[in-house]
Amino acid sequence: MSQNVQGTRSYFLWVFLGIITLGICFIVYNLLNFLDLDEHHNRYATKENAPSTNSQAWLMVLLCIFVPVVGGLIALYIKYSKLHDHLAVYQGAPNIPDGLSIVLISLLLSLLSAGIVFFYFEWKWQHVFNEHNRWHARQETQGTR
Repeated sequence: MSQNVQGTRSYFLWVFLGIITLGICFIVYNLLNFLDLDEHHNRYATKENAPSTNSQAWLMVLLCIFVPVVGGLIALYIKYSKLHDHLAVYQGAPNIPDGLSIVLISLLLSLLSAGIVFFYFEWKWQHVFNEHNRWHARQETQGTR
């Protein structure tokens, strides 16, 4: 299903733009991910008694800019933890590794794999988040019939 739902985006497009802009679009992409998590919280999590996806987007971006390495790891942890914990409530929904696992994987394996592992998990995060947003859109459509 390839319907365009709010909060869904093409990871490969953003990787391409990030390379062309020498990383600037990677910062924008991460800001959009955090804003998407916050919007998801406002739209669904409060209604469904599911764990919050509120990530405090601007704080995460400021951490990444002003304290790049440590801030980036904290932001990575928050991004993955929020989505992992939220999806764990939905039985049978595809999920992603938790935040601590991703931070450890990023620290240990990304250097050895020249970042390929990191790119894989970022693609996986975006894919799972897109599918979850599409699921919500289908639920809303079925609820209005």
